Amino acid sequence: PQAQHNDAILKNNPLMNFEKLLFVKRFKYQSNHYYTDFINGCKTFGGNLCVLDLKSKNVIDLCPEMKEGIFGRFDLHFDARKIVFAWKKQRDEGFRLYEITINPKTGKRSGKIRQLTFPADNEAQLHKLYKNGYHHGTDDMDPCYLPNGGVLFISTRCKYGILCDAGDILTTSLLYSIDSDGKNMKKLTNSSVSEATPSILNDGRIMYTRWEYVDKGAVANKCLWAVRPDGTGQAEIYGNAIALPPTFHQG
Repeated sequence: PQAQHNDAILKNNPLMNFEKLLFVKRFKYQSNHYYTDFINGCKTFGGNLCVLDLKSKNVIDLCPEMKEGIFGRFDLHFDARKIVFAWKKQRDEGFRLYEITINPKTGKRSGKIRQLTFPADNEAQLHKLYKNGYHHGTDDMDPCYLPNGGVLFISTRCKYGILCDAGDILTTSLLYSIDSDGKNMKKLTNSSVSEATPSILNDGRIMYTRWEYVDKGAVANKCLWAVRPDGTGQAEIYGNAIALPPTFHQG
């Protein structure tokens, strides 16, 4: 009876009026901090970017040729015909951004995988600077589509350091953008602390989590901030003065 009641609630919820669900399949990150998933959390590889058909209960693996890697966050395009996602091939390589096209009716992939970002030109030199389990130079992660056709994401290409841990040298992640073809990369923010999980608000601004560090408890905070797509107007939205819970997520 309880299961039937839950099913009825879902069916009557307009937000649940869809037939296919896009999700990532992967092992749990083994990181020791919530900002180090990509630093020391990628120890078990394997997974896929998948579509669940809610009617047939069938699962489609969209990227079988990439199943040996680790899939990070993804975003579905506004027209539901493209998906941008982060993927890590192996331990000694960073996350990069990729894009595929899909048929929104069938949920199946309709084209080849296109790589949008690549290792930095000085990736090999950067690799030598890192310590404490960071085995490569840069990472590009947490992509989302911009209304102008570009892609927003976070990257460690800024080469800033985490304040409290010398082992996390040069691993701060900030907001970046690229054009739809992967060109014209721009750094949008200039924080001294890590930023993550950007998404687009109804007013066109970018909402994201920012690791706040000063005058907080030992756990620190990841509260919600916003910025315009050109990197101006950075402002707190919610949670900067709250000690617990330590992390807020966009709804």
